[in-house]
Amino acid sequence: MTAEYLLNNAFVIGGFWTMLILVIGQLLIIKKRNKKK
Repeated sequence: MTAEYLLNNAFVIGGFWTMLILVIGQLLIIKKRNKKK
């Protein structure tokens, strides 16, 4: 387990969670807009 390996792993996991949060956020915004109609 090198420091470089851990850094790359953290970067991949961080990017994955960032994408997940963005997608969930978009879905919540769409649901709120649909309720107003």
